[in-house]
Amino acid sequence: MPSPILPFTTQNQLTYSRLSRQIDLDLILTRIRSAVDDSDSAYGDYDKTYREYKAKQEERRQKLINRGSIVEPPVEKVQVAVRDKLGNEKYVRGENNSDILSRELDEWVKEIKCTNAKGIKFEQCRDLSVRVFEKEVIYGSHTYEPYPNLMAERFSYKGGKDEKKQLHGNGSLKFAHDGSIMSGKWHHGKREGYFNIETKRKGIISIEGEYSNDKMNGKVKIKFEDNTWLEGFFKDGVIHGFCRYFDSENYLTFVGIHRNGTPIGTCWKFIRGGGCVVGKVDNDGKLTGANIAYIYPDFKTVLFGSFRDGQLVGTQQCKITKVITESG
Repeated sequence: MPSPILPFTTQNQLTYSRLSRQIDLDLILTRIRSAVDDSDSAYGDYDKTYREYKAKQEERRQKLINRGSIVEPPVEKVQVAVRDKLGNEKYVRGENNSDILSRELDEWVKEIKCTNAKGIKFEQCRDLSVRVFEKEVIYGSHTYEPYPNLMAERFSYKGGKDEKKQLHGNGSLKFAHDGSIMSGKWHHGKREGYFNIETKRKGIISIEGEYSNDKMNGKVKIKFEDNTWLEGFFKDGVIHGFCRYFDSENYLTFVGIHRNGTPIGTCWKFIRGGGCVVGKVDNDGKLTGANIAYIYPDFKTVLFGSFRDGQLVGTQQCKITKVITESG
């Protein structure tokens, strides 16, 4: 006997509604998954085809390059300046060798031209090594000392004295014949320490620098009557180490190591308007010889050949390929 069909209760209707929604949801998700799988398969086939195409294209390009049909364009390097904590440029990434040498020379020249205008002394520059020669000075070498024997001079003095009435401690004196003035520190009659001298002897108008044992010893600056000046390292009153020369407008004109008052080794003569003459000086301290170079202001191009006292005689054009530091 068949079971009677009973009318839906509220509970039966709720259960049927939930089951129907679940079936519909499962059907929708199944269709979505099927569509996604079909799309992934199609994209994978497309990606594989594209990669094969690019590989064949690169293979054809390489063959053309090997045959010389295509000239590969040079890859431009991006130059990035690398600086230290103070903001000073240390080096530049991406530079070629020519640019590196040019920049290093340019930085060295800027340091060598430093005139203390910014509160930095040239011997404090990190790329410079300046000093006095330790070897003794040859007797009779040229000296700029205007007062080699103070006791032979007539002067008035204000300052300290020792028990023997010798100049001792800080003081200043004025010379009777021309009114020249000297001030500094004495030690039992001899100059010891930093001195300022205003004079009219030997074409000199002023001397500022270190004295020891009554002679210029250490760094000294001398200014001349034509307003040119030099700054260098002295020993026993004679330039005996690094020295540089400036004109009346404070433009650097010459740099070199000196021994017994004369330039030696590799020296630099700077030209107004840019460029410089570089090479080993002769026995008279002049840039004369066959292996001397004029370096253009770009610090890349060079005229190498014969010069006479810094003047061009005959040269050929070259490029700078290496920089060697010699005595700072």
